[in-house]
Order: sequence, then C-alpha cells, then structure tokens
Amino acid sequence: NNKVENFAITTTPLDGRGVRRAVIWAGAVLQTPYREMAAQRNIGTDGVYIAYYAFGTPASRSRMAAGSRITEVDGQAVADLDTFIELVRNRQDQESVRLTTVSWSGSVQVSSLTLDEIYWPAAELRYNGDWHRIPISPAAPGAAVKH
Repeated sequence: NNKVENFAITTTPLDGRGVRRAVIWAGAVLQTPYREMAAQRNIGTDGVYIAYYAFGTPASRSRMAAGSRITEVDGQAVADLDTFIELVRNRQDQESVRLTTVSWSGSVQVSSLTLDEIYWPAAELRYNGDWHRIPISPAAPGAAVKH
C-alpha cells in the first residue's frame, strides 16, 4: 500500500485582500457572499450577503437577518451586487420592496421592507486605494464622495 497516486486538482487563486466593495441599503451592509462560508456550510453564492444591519432601520424592522442572503427583489433573481443595485437603484422614498432571503440553514423567508431614503439612503462603497461612497438612490444628494 505504499503506492503513489497522482490527482488533478483545480485550485482557485485568492488575492487575500478581503472585502473591497459593499452596499449600504435600508440600514443594512450588503456584500458578495463569503467564499469560505459557501464552502464550509455548502450554501450557494448567489444573491447578496447581509453582513450587518443597524437597529431601528428599515432592514431591522423587516427582520433582515445578518448572515442571510437576499436572493430576490420583488420576485426578480439577485445574482450578485451589480444585479441588486440595478433592482433597487430607482426606488423612491417610502416605496415597499419585497425581499426573498435564504438563511445559513437554507430556510427561505419572504418579507417586505419600506424604504426610508431620507435617513437611510442607498450607497455603494468601493475601495481603490481609498474608500469611495457612491450614491445609488434617487434621494441621495451629491455625487461620489471620497472618505
């Protein structure tokens, strides 16, 4: 039983840079699902990962659970952050949005959320050497802001 066996293994190059892009929406921080979580828990990488939500926000009132993924907005599939942004970009203040989320255990929840674009405007955060805040909602004043 001392024989040598060779296997072809496909690897994935990782840059080790961590999160470089996120979306702040309805008081929640959304990002691309963690590759590690998908591998460890055998869950999908579609949708957007709910990393955090602030109490008292539309996200907390609609019971968005940190650790879940948003997989649909008003019945339309969310493949990634770009898709999510396009589905919520032109939403107005006080508009209702129906969300489908999937938890770590695979349970699906459908809930509605009423936007508050005055206090919780949507924005994208991008890191390119510096962090930049880019408004994505109609109520968000101003252009991209460097922080």
